[in-house]
Amino acid sequence: YYSMLHSDDPIDPYLRVIDWDATIVRGRDLAIDIGSGSSYAIQEGDIIITRDSSLAFINWPDRSKTRLGSSTRLTVNRMRVARDYSSIEIEMKIEKGKIWSNVIRTIYPGSYFRAKLPEWGIIAGVRGTTFDINLGLGYIRSVDHSITLSDTLGHIVSLLPGEAVSTKNI
Repeated sequence: YYSMLHSDDPIDPYLRVIDWDATIVRGRDLAIDIGSGSSYAIQEGDIIITRDSSLAFINWPDRSKTRLGSSTRLTVNRMRVARDYSSIEIEMKIEKGKIWSNVIRTIYPGSYFRAKLPEWGIIAGVRGTTFDINLGLGYIRSVDHSITLSDTLGHIVSLLPGEAVSTKNI
């Protein structure tokens, strides 16, 4: 049963730079510059910054992927995946730029993949969907399946595939 659902074990998460370069800021005094075609392991607390014209992606421990557009700033808040996938907890904070994520589906309750937008107090909670967030153009869009958005005022909105909402007012 397990092997039918998850044919491979979780991976060590990493950032892969496709075009130009990116920086991982780790702690207060370490900046790791990564050039085009290179990869580097990421950890909880890392801040990832892409440059103008850069393109990079994160391979999360559960094998989900997040593509980062140019001029993006993202913080890895949480990355915890049980070996048997019984618990998946992935959370990032997006401060600027654009991301596109393809999130794997899990059947276990309590697992999550969250994208926080602190400037607007919005949390996008997803599992088994594809979505994108563009802070420059001010939208959150569900590509496949649905996503749930919540804000600090307690509003909850579900986006169906193809639907989009402004980051300023869910």
